[in-house]
Amino acid sequence: MRGDNWESDPPLPRARPMMPSSPAKGYSGSCVEKVAIVIKSDEAEFSPSPCDSKGCSEIIANIPSGKIVMVEGSTTIVDCGFSMELPTGYRCMIASCVPGVIVELVDSKRFKVNAINLGGETILHDRETIGRIWVEPVYFPEWINRG
Repeated sequence: MRGDNWESDPPLPRARPMMPSSPAKGYSGSCVEKVAIVIKSDEAEFSPSPCDSKGCSEIIANIPSGKIVMVEGSTTIVDCGFSMELPTGYRCMIASCVPGVIVELVDSKRFKVNAINLGGETILHDRETIGRIWVEPVYFPEWINRG
C-alpha cells in the first residue's frame, strides 16, 4: 500500500514477459537473390520482363487468334510464348493481372496458365499482360517421428 504522499513513492516494478530469442535476430531487411533460369522465347517480346525490385516479372498472353472471350465461370489454357527450365529446388509462382481472372500454372516447361474467370465476361487479348511470376526455393522437410 502506498503512503500518504503517493506522488513521491517510488514506482512499483513492472513484470516484463520473457520472450524467447528470435530466429531473425540480426535480420536487417529483405534479401533478394538471383537464380539463373534458362528460357526459350518464341519472340523476344514473350520473354518475362522484370516489373519490380523484388523479383517479379510480367508475362504476356500468346493468343494467335488475337483474343479469347471468357464468359463467367469459364476456363481456358493460355500459352505465354516461352519455355523454361527451372533449376532443381525451385518452383515458379504466378499471380493474375486480369481483374476477375485467376491464373494457375499448368506447365512450367512450356509456360502455360489455366485462366479461370470468376467475374463477368472478360476478353483476353494477344500480347496483353496476363500475370506476374516469380521463382522461390522449395524446402523439402525431413520428417522426424518421435511418437
